[in-house]
Amino acid sequence: MIPPVGSVAAFVFATPFVTLNGVYQIVKTMTFETALASGVDFVASLYTPAGRNKTDYASEYTNYAGQTVLQLQGVGDSTGTIYYAPLGVLAQVPDPTIKRYVDAYMNIHIGAFADETVYTWLKSQIDDLVAAVTGNTDTAQFYTNPADDLYLTDAQYASLAAARAANIRTVMPVTVQNQALQTTIDALQTKIRAYQTMLVNLYTRQGAIQTVVGNVTSRFGKLASSATASN
Repeated sequence: MIPPVGSVAAFVFATPFVTLNGVYQIVKTMTFETALASGVDFVASLYTPAGRNKTDYASEYTNYAGQTVLQLQGVGDSTGTIYYAPLGVLAQVPDPTIKRYVDAYMNIHIGAFADETVYTWLKSQIDDLVAAVTGNTDTAQFYTNPADDLYLTDAQYASLAAARAANIRTVMPVTVQNQALQTTIDALQTKIRAYQTMLVNLYTRQGAIQTVVGNVTSRFGKLASSATASN
C-alpha cells in the first residue's frame, strides 16, 4: 500500500533506476495519463537523473499506462529534487517507518595544560562510559585549534592551575572520586598480596617445624622402647 500524500518514506527503485534510491516525501499523486496531459517530462524528471535516455523511455512508456504516478521531493541529501515516478519503476512498497535521527556529538573543553598526561588518561575513561551507554567504541578524540592557543606567563599559568585545582576540590567529579578510590584499592590489593605471601611462608615454615618435631618425637620413642627392652 502506498503511503498517503505528505508522507516521508524510503524508496527502492527497480534495477534500471536504482541510483534514485533514497528518502522522499510524496507531494502529489496522479495517473500517468494526467501527468502527460499536464506536461510532465518523464525523460527529464525520471530517466535522465537515473542515467537513462529518451530512447529507453520511448520503449517503455506504454508499460505505465493506467499506473499511479508519484510526485516525489527529496529530503536529506537530496532536498529539493523533484521526480515523477510511476509505480512500475519501484522495486517494492515505500517504507514509511523511516525517521530522522540526529547524529549527536559531545564537545568537551579541556583547557591549557603544561603536561598533557594530566588529562590524556580521560580518553579511556570517556570511551568506556560512552561505550557502556551507546555501544560505540573508541569515539573520544583530542583536537586543538591554533587560533585558540593561549600565551601565559609562569605566574598566569600558576594562577590558572590553582583555580582549576580549587574547582576540582569543590566539585569533586565522579571520575576524580573513582580515581582516588581506585588508587586506594590498588594499594590495598598490594598489601593483600604481601600478606598472602607472608601466610604462605608461615604455613610452609610451620609444616617444616612440624616435620622436625615429628622426627624428634619418633626418635625419642624409639630410644625409650630400646631402654625398656634392655631392662
